[in-house]
Amino acid sequence: MPSNPSKNKGKMSCISKTSRHCQVSDSSSDDSELAAEIRTIAPGGVDVVYEFVGRATFDASFAAVKDGGLIVNIGAASGPPEIDNASLAARRIRLVGAAMAARTQCLPSRKAIFRQEWTKRC
Repeated sequence: MPSNPSKNKGKMSCISKTSRHCQVSDSSSDDSELAAEIRTIAPGGVDVVYEFVGRATFDASFAAVKDGGLIVNIGAASGPPEIDNASLAARRIRLVGAAMAARTQCLPSRKAIFRQEWTKRC
């Protein structure tokens, strides 16, 4: 469940058309609660996490993604995350994206990453 259903209703409606589950969070969410909620839906973790916030939510993203999964870093509004490369490698998690770049610089690569990951599921 989203932390603010009325605020996120439009996002949920759009995402839920193509997804079995979606979790929309805001800055009031606690990292451990968010990761736990996601792991109840997907005990083995999720294939892909689209990380928009950065430092404030990266630990939850890391905890939610499955071993061998993908974290797409799209933004870092709360600051750049502290990334433990050894932990990523140990769980075979790929981290891709372009944080802190202008939107026009990132857009083509974001679309390509989304298209690549989406076509794997269809």
